[in-house]
Amino acid sequence: MGSGELVKSEETKLAKSEERRQIAERLLTTVNAQRPTKAQLAELREQMKLAPAIAQELGDLSLQLRQRLIDDIAAAPGLRMVVQEQVRQMANALAAEGASPLERLLIDQILIAWLRWQHAEWAMTSAYKEGISFARANYLERRLTATQGRYLRTVEGLARVRRLLSRTQTQINIAQQQIVQNS
Repeated sequence: MGSGELVKSEETKLAKSEERRQIAERLLTTVNAQRPTKAQLAELREQMKLAPAIAQELGDLSLQLRQRLIDDIAAAPGLRMVVQEQVRQMANALAAEGASPLERLLIDQILIAWLRWQHAEWAMTSAYKEGISFARANYLERRLTATQGRYLRTVEGLARVRRLLSRTQTQINIAQQQIVQNS
């Protein structure tokens, strides 16, 4: 297979994948908007079987929550794209080579906590620009402190889990003695 055929093959796969995604999203929207028929539910189930990655993405509540937070923070399409890219880069930077499922869950929580913290910062800055009451300022300050604390706890949790996962027991047999060492 030549390089031109390989590129064409990849483009075809991407087009089919995007087509399946659109079908699945349309079906999901239809099923959620009304009382679905058995045929509609069966069709949605079939699409999920054909493309498990799409089902996983559509059912990823962390991803949907991150997107909702990004939409709340960044109403302008350009800013939204920039924030989405920043979150993607943060996820890549935090995801170590071969991250465990537990680490991936914690990384999701870090991203969500960071977005909430940024949302609280944004709300506070916007409110101060407009002029706010003491009670509102107090509320926003408490909210900001809480979101920042949550973010820091999630980062500490990931660091703790990584530290625990990196500790491996090394067993060394020398002559008749067995030595177990925690690294």
